Amino acid sequence: MKKYPQNDGIYLRHKEREIHEKLIKLKGTSNIVSKLFSCQWFGKLITPDAEMLDALYDVSGGIIDQVVGVYMYMNIDYVLAKRKPEVNADYVYRTAEKHYPGIQQILKNMEAAEAEHERARLAAEANQDMANIANEEKQKATEAAAMEVIADPGADRIVALKELVTSKIR
Repeated sequence: MKKYPQNDGIYLRHKEREIHEKLIKLKGTSNIVSKLFSCQWFGKLITPDAEMLDALYDVSGGIIDQVVGVYMYMNIDYVLAKRKPEVNADYVYRTAEKHYPGIQQILKNMEAAEAEHERARLAAEANQDMANIANEEKQKATEAAAMEVIADPGADRIVALKELVTSKIR
């Protein structure tokens, strides 16, 4: 992503859009989290606070599957723990790091413009490779069909008829 001076209007508009998008995602994450926390295995009723919501958003990137996965492991780890941990933002981060090591770097790269360009380039290359493979297979099929025609004893008659027809058309 291109870096702009912080007093630059482009930078400010970019930051404003980024904050707006994060708030929209955070609101969606908040709704999901409140539904998830309505079914919990913690020793006492836990109501997620703003820090927990931020932590869940940070470790999931707002991706629903990641939110649900981290929450599931939070419950499992809590039930299996001999000493029950305090369920807070730190617990969210520890759980995510334990069960999803390295995912943070992937989530950060998902939001980076450079990573998006790289993904698009790789996808285009993969599509081109698939098209090349499909073309090679079509060529092989055409060659096989041509070989069958050539091997056919009546092929000479077919070729002669085609030449006769094409000569009459000209």
